[in-house]
Amino acid sequence: MSLPRSPPTRRPIMNVDSNSDSTTIRNESEPELWQTASSDTENNQITMRKRKQPEDDLRDRFEDFENKILAILTRTAKTQNDKLDQIHQDLSSLRNELTEVKTTTKQIVTEQNRISQELLKIEKFKTNVEQKIEDLTKNIDSIKADMANSTTNIIATASTATSTDIESYEGMIAEFHERSIREKNVIISGINELNSDNRAERLSYDMNEVVKILELVNPGCNKPIKTIRLGKFDTNKARPLKTNNIKCYYDQTPCQKKMMENTRNELKRRKDAGEQNLTIRFIRGIPKIVQEQPKN
Repeated sequence: MSLPRSPPTRRPIMNVDSNSDSTTIRNESEPELWQTASSDTENNQITMRKRKQPEDDLRDRFEDFENKILAILTRTAKTQNDKLDQIHQDLSSLRNELTEVKTTTKQIVTEQNRISQELLKIEKFKTNVEQKIEDLTKNIDSIKADMANSTTNIIATASTATSTDIESYEGMIAEFHERSIREKNVIISGINELNSDNRAERLSYDMNEVVKILELVNPGCNKPIKTIRLGKFDTNKARPLKTNNIKCYYDQTPCQKKMMENTRNELKRRKDAGEQNLTIRFIRGIPKIVQEQPKN
């Protein structure tokens, strides 16, 4: 059990100021402020030599801190430079890609324009083809209509044809048929005829003469089936044989002979009128008067 303590006694202390005639009385428990101020003044009056060791330690610590800060700044600067270089490379790559994109875009635009021009040409060609098809369709329809009309006219003409028209058609058909038969015949003029009353002897002579001529023209030629003299036999008429003036030509129908005679008359008339270098040539089986080409 603790005993109760009595409160501390406060004894009065008297301070005497030497600079003045006043005297201060204070309690013992109150601090002496003037002594505290005197202690601070004594601490401020410590010399540099007394504080040398702590200041060097602080400087070393500051230098170490400064070096660390510089190292950090150096690393940060290097990192920033590396990042800036990478960013510069990325920007250069982006710039190159942008240039390539522009070039590609320009090429695409050029190709698109070319394709547009080709499409226009194709469209124009398509329009022309459609127009031509339409024209051909119209022509075909017109031809069909003409054929239908012609067929109708032919039928109507045939139904109303007179006997004269029918004879004319029959004559044309007979002429074509006779020409087809006579194409296989060859007439040779200029061969002397044997003056004999014996018909078989005359035929044998004519056959031998024809074979001689054909051998001269084409050696090994087939022997003719038969030979016939045109016209009536006349013992008093001697037709001389001229080997240098033998002519071979097709057996002509009366119509062809008439056409050839008219052509010769026309040639003679034009020559008498003063035209020169004219001759008769067969063009597609029809005699025509043409200008004779000079021989080289």
